Amino acid sequence: MLDLGAGDWRARLLPGQGAAMPRLTWRGRDVLAPVPDDADPNASFGGAFLMAPWTNRLDQGRIVVGDAPWCLPVNRQQDLTAIHGLVRDRAWTVAHSDRGSAVLTLALDAAPFACDVRLEVGLADAGLRLALALTARGDRPQPLGLGWHPWFARPPGTRLGFAAR
Repeated sequence: MLDLGAGDWRARLLPGQGAAMPRLTWRGRDVLAPVPDDADPNASFGGAFLMAPWTNRLDQGRIVVGDAPWCLPVNRQQDLTAIHGLVRDRAWTVAHSDRGSAVLTLALDAAPFACDVRLEVGLADAGLRLALALTARGDRPQPLGLGWHPWFARPPGTRLGFAAR
């Protein structure tokens, strides 16, 4: 577990559990719905997790890459889908960490996907900064996508705003 802090911000990362972020607070107030310490961060409706090499759902775990059909593990049995990729079920490597930042990496080799994933997390007075990168390896085509899936806390009167580029 990595506990980060800068200014009024605090975050916890779980490199061994898919680089999940079970906690993010500002001035002691929950920004993300907190995940209890004894809960699986990837099976709760709290915190945040990474999604890659795909972000949505694959019906019955099927995907076609080039002309080749592939079957990936169905991890949502109730609707027979492979959901939100493979990286949240893997242990990540901590490439760097200090009080207010961390860099985590993962080399994914799960046919038909061969890629390197990188997460940079930084806290500062201005807030949380995330940078995600996904780099394909090899010479075969592979569809790749990535994203961050937060479960924001919603106390009464909550308003949410963000800027994306």
